[in-house]
Amino acid sequence: MELNLNEIVNNSMQEISESGLVQEIVKNEIEETLKSTLSTSFGRYSKFGKSLESEIREKIKVDLSKMNLIEYNQLVTNVIADTLQGEIGDKSIKMVKDNLESLFNPGGASETLTRLVEKMVESDIDFDDDESYREISFHFKGYENGENGFINIAMDPESDKSEYGCKYQIGIFQNEIFSLRVEGVDIRKTLSLRSLSGFSRELFSLYAKRAKIIIDNTNINIDVEVLNPNYEDW
Repeated sequence: MELNLNEIVNNSMQEISESGLVQEIVKNEIEETLKSTLSTSFGRYSKFGKSLESEIREKIKVDLSKMNLIEYNQLVTNVIADTLQGEIGDKSIKMVKDNLESLFNPGGASETLTRLVEKMVESDIDFDDDESYREISFHFKGYENGENGFINIAMDPESDKSEYGCKYQIGIFQNEIFSLRVEGVDIRKTLSLRSLSGFSRELFSLYAKRAKIIIDNTNINIDVEVLNPNYEDW
């Protein structure tokens, strides 16, 4: 029996062509070449990738000389990550810069305990028109002279709250805030700048800046009865 190799090869090529195998192979090769080309042209180590990385770093650059971060690197990372959950764009970058400037504003590096309580009252208490006063909760534990050691302060805009039931719990060592809990949550781990407002945001900023809290009350004489400044019958 005589073999016609040309005919066999031609028939085989016809079958392969009709099966679409050649088309599939060509398609796959083009896809792989395209992926490789795009990766080379736009990848992290490409000229474009390096330029993009440099541009992003330049836009979100923060003046670190104005920050007293020390061990709060993770705190700052959380703030940035939370703000940049969406796509990076000019609006997001501006939001980052505004938030960081607000958080690490060099002003207000210290605050008196009296003023701190006043700010809580101003932020968290909404007096009724016929209400002459309210009672708040305030607990102080430690040395009156904050430079001598640890102080724990707990306060709440509502009355009759226990120390550990207060909305705000502040730990102070040598006049500096070293721990802060708001509504039972360690502010370093869960809260973000975007989720805070009013007095909570104020405390967050003081904590991040290692602000000093000046204990200005003799015998810690904080009056738990807070007068309504708008009450007409004074």
